Amino acid sequence: MQDTNIKAFDIARLFRFYFLDKIIKQVYPTMGTWSKFTNEWSFREQKVMELLQIDRKCVDPKEDLNVQNHPRVRTFIEPIEAKLKQTTNLELKLIDLRKMASDRLSMGISLSDRFCSQILPKIHHHIEWLNVESPSMARILLSTNYPNLYGLGLYNLEQEMTEHLFSDHILLLHTFKSQILSLVVNMSPNDKPNKTESINRIIFTNIFNMFINLQRLNFVSSSIWYQMLSFHNSPPTIFSANLLELHVSLENFIDCLYLLDECFNQLRTLHVNINKITRSQLIENKGKLLNLRCFVLYCDLFRNAYDELIVPLLDRMLNLEELSLTFEIVGRNKFIDGNNLKDIIDHMVQLKKFASNIHSSIDLKDQIDLPSNENIQNTFRNFKHNRIVSCTDYFSMARVGQCHIYSYPYQLKMYEQITNSFPGGLFECVRAVSLFDERPFEHAFFLRIAQSFPLMEKLKLVNLKPQNNAENQNMMIEIAQLLNILILMISIYLKFMMIILNNF
Repeated sequence: MQDTNIKAFDIARLFRFYFLDKIIKQVYPTMGTWSKFTNEWSFREQKVMELLQIDRKCVDPKEDLNVQNHPRVRTFIEPIEAKLKQTTNLELKLIDLRKMASDRLSMGISLSDRFCSQILPKIHHHIEWLNVESPSMARILLSTNYPNLYGLGLYNLEQEMTEHLFSDHILLLHTFKSQILSLVVNMSPNDKPNKTESINRIIFTNIFNMFINLQRLNFVSSSIWYQMLSFHNSPPTIFSANLLELHVSLENFIDCLYLLDECFNQLRTLHVNINKITRSQLIENKGKLLNLRCFVLYCDLFRNAYDELIVPLLDRMLNLEELSLTFEIVGRNKFIDGNNLKDIIDHMVQLKKFASNIHSSIDLKDQIDLPSNENIQNTFRNFKHNRIVSCTDYFSMARVGQCHIYSYPYQLKMYEQITNSFPGGLFECVRAVSLFDERPFEHAFFLRIAQSFPLMEKLKLVNLKPQNNAENQNMMIEIAQLLNILILMISIYLKFMMIILNNF
């Protein structure tokens, strides 16, 4: 990494690096080195500590922790100014300034004022990307000018505030009307769901009216189905020949077609979460999408619309270089397998990266020739540059068949509906797991789960069958107890941290 210039400056959590270790050591000095609790800090965050010259050694509880008089605070500005020019691609992971908003946090407020009044005006010309949160947004954006700013991230916004923010009579963002090329809008899922869709549509439209040169937009909340758009079967009144990349959540499949065909004809990258896909949404759109290079589709569930909707849409994307498909489909009489996927990607001659995570279910009624898992796996033998794993099960009581095919290494945070047929592996990205089967889960199965998901945080189990070995049943009780204890410990720890931050 070459040291040239700062690229991203994330304001809202800067104070975490400087004060959180002092808070912990003041309230509970025996905790020792704060880095023990932050093992996943990235290289960039380590660069921040170097930038601020913060050591992580235990502090003597008797040491004067009055930050106003602390020597490291007196030199707070100088190290930043001295080393800022030598740092590149630095995105500071910062703390929410709302935690310093009360009168009890006079230290935080003082430093926040000092940061906005003294530091930002001196480094403003270095900043190309700015991430801010709702409480501190106006203060930071108005504290100085940002001549080289091209990227803006707005986080934890309330929906009503967001609607006003992008309206014509609010001038806070108008200063950046021509210079913002990349925008992130992340709203907090606190409002009533029945109010969100119409307001989201207004906000989405006003964004393009305001930022006339916008090239990249991320309009997805942390709860992906909250910040959802729907155009109610009428085309949106948006058009942009500049937009190249879009991340968005949509109510219907037809909304996706509207955006591709009516709104953004130069789009190169589309990440879309679609709430529902049904056959009733057939429309005639056959023009090739030659500019699209990356398409990422996520859908929780749709009914028998794969051949009628998904395949025709993908057939229009001749120049794709990256394709990712994640969905669950019911209502077909056959599983989605390698032959189905090969029919799609064979015409994508420029495809370099392909990933899939597809659950398909079939009704076993009147089914005679059912494929085995080996049969399904063999359909992927010609996928030379993509390792795809299949897991096939038949449930006689429910009279349903299930097939899960996924790319490995697995990149999602959730792995659902694991059965006894689970082949194992290492799934370091997964945090939430659900288990289901009509057959009992035995000792070896749980060992395989524990080894495969070392970072699992949440476990859901649905199985009415008792284990065949009584000792294994006792082991299951112990595992459940340990999981509950772990969850309780995490909950207590998080509450403890919130108490500390809110009362410091």
